Amino acid sequence: MGNKHYLRTSIELQLANADTKKAITANNPAIRHALIVLLSNNYIGNISSIEGRMELQDKATEVLNETLKEYAKTDGVDKVLFTNFVSQ
Repeated sequence: MGNKHYLRTSIELQLANADTKKAITANNPAIRHALIVLLSNNYIGNISSIEGRMELQDKATEVLNETLKEYAKTDGVDKVLFTNFVSQ
């Protein structure tokens, strides 16, 4: 078994409009699942630098927009912002 790592983060979303917020609320389980899958597929070394976190931020924005397109036929997540980020 490999080494276990811990990641705790708080995320805020910068949205294009109120319709995007409604779509996220209506599809909350799919949104949460997409973020969990993305965050759990990262090595600690990849996300411990500022550059790694910025790349993860961009990937999260992309994944959320893809998820919204699939479930709500829309997008509108302008940016994912990490307001808390602890990795061990």
